[in-house]
Parts: sequence; C-alpha cells; structure tokens
Amino acid sequence: PQKMIYTHYPNDRKWQLLGDGLSEQEFKDLPDMQKNYFKYKLNLLTDLKKVNQVEFAQNIQVEVPEGVSVMASLYDRKGREFKQQCFAQKEDEKYIIDILFPKSGEWLCRLYAKKKNEKQYHSFGQVGFVSTKGVKQAFPTKFSQFDQYEAVLLGPLESPLKRGKKYKFKVKLPNTAKVSLMHDNEWKEMKKSGDIFEIDLKVPHTKELILFAKKDPRAEKFNAILKWEVE
Repeated sequence: PQKMIYTHYPNDRKWQLLGDGLSEQEFKDLPDMQKNYFKYKLNLLTDLKKVNQVEFAQNIQVEVPEGVSVMASLYDRKGREFKQQCFAQKEDEKYIIDILFPKSGEWLCRLYAKKKNEKQYHSFGQVGFVSTKGVKQAFPTKFSQFDQYEAVLLGPLESPLKRGKKYKFKVKLPNTAKVSLMHDNEWKEMKKSGDIFEIDLKVPHTKELILFAKKDPRAEKFNAILKWEVE
C-alpha cells in the first residue's frame, strides 16, 4: 500500500489501506515515482512532495535492496543539467543523495537506479524543488568504481578545493588494501585504519586531485574513485 499510493488513488479512501489515508490533494502532491521504483523495490524514506520549498540544500534518502545502485541529476526549469550538484552514496541499506542548488529558482531532481549486472541507469522518479538561495559549491566527481568499491566519502564533500588550504581527506572503503591521492604524478598514500583511509593535506598548486584505490596489494593497477577540482 505504501508504494501503490504513488500511482493509484482508489475512489473509496479506505482501500488505500494506509490508516487514515491520503486526501486527493495529498495524493496529487506526492513525488513522481515511476514503474522502475517498484521494479527495483525501492523505498523513499524522505518525506517529500511533488514540489518542495528549500533553502540551498536538500537530502534525499532511498532504501535499496542488495546490489542496487542509485544516482541523481539536477536540472533547471529550462531542462539544463547542472553537473556535480548531486552526490549519492550508500550507507548501510540506503542511499543518501545530497543536493546543492547553485542559485535560487525552480529545479527538477531526476532519480535513477540500476542493478550490478546492468550497464545503464534507469529513471525511477523525479522531485521538484524551489530554492530560495543558491550556493557556489559543487560535489567531487564520482567515477564508476566508487559504487563498485562500496565507497563512502566522509570528507571533503565540496569541490572545487582551495589551493593552499588544508583539508582532511577521509573515505570508507571496505576490503581495500591501499588508497592514495594523486596530483601531477605525485602520489600520497592515505593512512589505513580498518575500512577507513585518511590524510591531512594542504592542497598544492594543481588543477585537480584524484583518489585512487586497489583491493589487491599485489596488483599494479589502481582504480580512480573520486576527483576534486582545485582553484
């Protein structure tokens, strides 16, 4: 019943099977969840409407089954995509999607999901927002290996980073042997403590920082996980 209500509104309210149920207006205000929402057996944990009033940031949480990944993209009212304004990562059995709105106005956040054996993401829903403010900040770039490594970025969550400023880089990477930050072919290994890797680093005069990881300590090749722009 909690999922069917997104697409079906029975004439008799009692057949919603949701206690007091929803009024017709409350049904119309529900976010747009599509057929893939049910196909992937997702569960929207955040209380959202079709259009939501926010300041400059929003958090969306989606419960997912094992083996399902989630991502999101942000578009303005003209359909232009604003890249790196959404950052999705899995913590326990749910994906947490952080959104930063670059300016005030109307926005559409499109949500996507896929299984491990699928190459492409598929749309499962969309949520509207009206932001009263904007923030000149974005998120780091995630590479495909981020989800495959089941990574959780603990910081810094912003990009670009400031040259000369000191940051604590901290990431959770289970079953991973080695993690390093790289810029201009210079590698800085991060300290490992269980599944947590971290390093305090003053950002050098470079254009970008890339985080690399490898699961097998004997392997020569690292996999790119994240990238921060530098200004």
